[in-house]
Amino acid sequence: MKKKHRSPLIKINSNGNGVSSILFLLPNKKEHAQIINYLIKREKELPGYTIRYVCHKDALPFYPTELHKHFITFDDDNLNQIGIINTQSFIDRIKALNYDALIDLNISFNPAATMLAWELYNPLKIGFQSSMADKLYTVILENKRNGFFEKNFQTIEQLLGLS
Repeated sequence: MKKKHRSPLIKINSNGNGVSSILFLLPNKKEHAQIINYLIKREKELPGYTIRYVCHKDALPFYPTELHKHFITFDDDNLNQIGIINTQSFIDRIKALNYDALIDLNISFNPAATMLAWELYNPLKIGFQSSMADKLYTVILENKRNGFFEKNFQTIEQLLGLS
């Protein structure tokens, strides 16, 4: 019987040592947060990984309470009239954390998340297909809009070496 050969997981960071720190950009809408909770609940127990989540403070109640200590939130005072983060100190705070991977889990356009994805320089950026995706992400996931995102979550986990 032949041994089945498994392809090695792709693991990327600026030092070539694999992904060890991940920044998730989370949706602000309750209906999208309910979908995303499937992924972030599974990621809560990952020893050896630094994981942080970014969302609007009003969206915090939509996510598991036990993860709130890992959240970085912004509020309306950090946004301009069209919803883009305009507080340089907030942007600098996130840049200083220097994550290996940025995962934008916004299924629909979120100006604040889009701007953060543009401003941050991460070796690996994963996000859903959109009109700006080619300019923002190194890996683009198809957004089928049918509510079945489990396959996309599995793809994210495989790319990050989490599964």
